[in-house]
Amino acid sequence: MGTTPGVIRAARQYGTESRVLDLCTFDVTSNPWRCGGLFDAIDLTSTRLDGVRAGAKRLGRKKELTEEQLKTMMEFRSSPRVDDQPYIPPTKPYELSHLAVDLVLLGRHLLKPGGRLVFFLPTVTDEYEELDVQTMLCEGMEVIANSLQDFGSWGRRLVTVRKTTDQEYTRPSFEHQESSTEATHIPAHKDFREKYFQGFKKEDDSTLNI
Repeated sequence: MGTTPGVIRAARQYGTESRVLDLCTFDVTSNPWRCGGLFDAIDLTSTRLDGVRAGAKRLGRKKELTEEQLKTMMEFRSSPRVDDQPYIPPTKPYELSHLAVDLVLLGRHLLKPGGRLVFFLPTVTDEYEELDVQTMLCEGMEVIANSLQDFGSWGRRLVTVRKTTDQEYTRPSFEHQESSTEATHIPAHKDFREKYFQGFKKEDDSTLNI
């Protein structure tokens, strides 16, 4: 028998198990929802966005296949072998600032008017500015809460974004396009994983005083 998922166990402890319909796992960039305006709220506070442990990833290839590789792949698809292993789709890195922007766009598509998107955003304490959160927003979405859990050199911000429009939007393309704000402002959560393993040192901190 399989182990009961942690979400179900937690719901059972709080007496809310009957409200959990089911669980599914998928890449948000290839999500199964085919229409928008479905949810009153999307709570991502149990999801680590920083990707420190393994690095955030999304479906896709780091490099496009060559014609020869593509031909080989199509041959295998059209004539699968009996001894073939289960297909494991390739993944590529998902930079945190791009992920945050995509989540807000996805929230705008999936939320009902007035619905809320809630998530933790890891950030570097000394580099953080209020503009960092504003760079994630899109038309029809506004920040209504932003509080800090301080861990010293870094912290995570509990961000709540509300959908302020009743206009319907198409599914996000998840193809990142740099905005004019991003071109002039680099948010403190950009490349957070790399900064974390570097100890949040700035470039001039690496020079030695002799």
